[in-house]
Amino acid sequence: MWQKKSKLKHLPVLIIICCGWGFTANKDLHAVACAGMPDEVWAFFKKHQNSLIELSESADRRKHTDSTEEVKHYLDSAHYEVNVSGELSEAIRLNFNLLSYLFSKIDSVDQMSIIRVAADLGHYIGDAHVPLHTTANYNGQYSNQLGILALWETYVYELTKSDREIRKVNAHYIYDIDMYSDSIISISHSLVDEVLLMERTVRLRDGAPV
Repeated sequence: MWQKKSKLKHLPVLIIICCGWGFTANKDLHAVACAGMPDEVWAFFKKHQNSLIELSESADRRKHTDSTEEVKHYLDSAHYEVNVSGELSEAIRLNFNLLSYLFSKIDSVDQMSIIRVAADLGHYIGDAHVPLHTTANYNGQYSNQLGILALWETYVYELTKSDREIRKVNAHYIYDIDMYSDSIISISHSLVDEVLLMERTVRLRDGAPV
């Protein structure tokens, strides 16, 4: 942990329970997060809201150019007999600590560096809420359900977006980022079988091969 006391006693992290994090969803979630920021940082994030929303996709885009990026988006909790682990928890912790440190230096650092780290942190926390990001079978490749990740993260979100009500979210402080991220990943992982089952159920209903 950084020892220098920040101007903000504890860095706020929004808990947003949703499903599906394609590019559109990431932008929407970061926009909602801006609106729900506590008073201490609301003006700062409101000022940079457009940049934060645009940068919400950066972590995914880096997977095409940075060989170290992909493992930051998942944590394999069910190995399917392959040696895959992932670094999602570590990515959340490192970006949380870095963001806290940058806020402690807010008068001397480039403010866009804060926004970039905040966007990445929001992205990784969003990934932690997706069941398929907690298993090596993230795209259905081990259960004959190839393509389920895009179905979950993009198509379902886009098709159902207009049916959702916009809800105000409230931030609260996270005092133990490791416990928080481990808890979210554990809850998400408990839903993996349900996600896979629902996809099979829909295919059977529509007469598609299983």
